Amino acid sequence: MSRKNILVTQRVQLFSSFLMCRIIHGTGFRLRDVEFLFNLINNWLYGNHPDVNIDIQLVQISRELERFLGSGYVLKKRKHKVPVFSLTPRGLGYIFYQMSNPEKLIDPDQVILIHYLLATYGKFFRSFLGDDDFFRSSAELQNIENFLNPQTILLNQIKLIQIRIKALEERIMENDEMLTYSRPD
Repeated sequence: MSRKNILVTQRVQLFSSFLMCRIIHGTGFRLRDVEFLFNLINNWLYGNHPDVNIDIQLVQISRELERFLGSGYVLKKRKHKVPVFSLTPRGLGYIFYQMSNPEKLIDPDQVILIHYLLATYGKFFRSFLGDDDFFRSSAELQNIENFLNPQTILLNQIKLIQIRIKALEERIMENDEMLTYSRPD
């Protein structure tokens, strides 16, 4: 797996961990909760692939949560001197946009993970997003409904794969043409 693919995979798993923290812990989660769920998801996705190892450090989780905090995607409070974070509806919307982006090809294992999360917890996510005025407008509601539809991500990924296959077929045809011109008669 290339460095770029590892970073994309790590980001999808991290965002999935944030979603799972919202489901499991509700009002707040710690860095260690995210790390635990990240490793759990990692084992679930790649437990049978000994050559794939995607690690994350607490400092990486902390940086991403601080970035989210600056954008208003999470709230931070202290509980017994330990920072506790909670995902806001806008943060949830951002995560779904990033994970369901129709222009980004995702690893098939991660597509299955996202599909699972949406199919299993879609109603929970919809009700959480419905609590925010931003998502009550018809345009934003329609946008988020597309991102929360588990079939949408599958159809988008199939479309992206078909585009890549077509591009590869065209390159093969061009190479064949070049070979016919370069052969001596």
